[in-house]
Amino acid sequence: MLRAGPFERSVPSMRRIALCAAGAALFLGCGDGSGGSGPTLTILTISADSLLDGYVTNTGLFTAARTGPLTGDLDAVHAGEDFRQFYSFALPVLPGGAVVDSMRLQLFQARVTGAPYTKLGNVIVDHLDYGTALDSADYDAAALEADIGTLSIDGTHGYKVLNVTTAVLGDYGAARPRSQFRIRFSTVDGNNDGLSDYVEFGDAEKSCCTPNGVPHLVIVYHLP
Repeated sequence: MLRAGPFERSVPSMRRIALCAAGAALFLGCGDGSGGSGPTLTILTISADSLLDGYVTNTGLFTAARTGPLTGDLDAVHAGEDFRQFYSFALPVLPGGAVVDSMRLQLFQARVTGAPYTKLGNVIVDHLDYGTALDSADYDAAALEADIGTLSIDGTHGYKVLNVTTAVLGDYGAARPRSQFRIRFSTVDGNNDGLSDYVEFGDAEKSCCTPNGVPHLVIVYHLP
């Protein structure tokens, strides 16, 4: 069984400490990163599943179809309706003995409307298992682990990156075929103030704002 320990990664050098288990086929690289050219890294970039990414609202509205995704509230149009976005990534089979250096969630923040970071908090990530369909219950479904990290603290456009190594290794360890995430604001999902405050992160269908903002799970590993 995998056991978690501290993890740190810098580019181009890496310091890898524990998430190892005797006989485990998949584990986090261990070492002090103290020089040498190091191993050859393999980088896998996995796009989100377009049939399983989307949004769900607190009023029961949900969709995984091609439509404008958002996180936050839409109070100027639908008072009291709050949105959360969801992402699902099919996990690739890694070679036996693969040593994982990092696993990163990369979501493209394409648009900010109103003042969500002032009113609602930061954008945080929950690790979920919502299976083979997105539905209304997933808005507040129990997480495998809530708030695994902060994805974004401001409205700067571009890719926002979160290290999700422990979460994804947990999915591998539990033989789940995919890693799934819910993003939401840290303080409140909406404030019903008559003004819309939300962010839009790109989806696999490229339905929001930019053709280049596809969500990715990036896995970096090497063979011993």
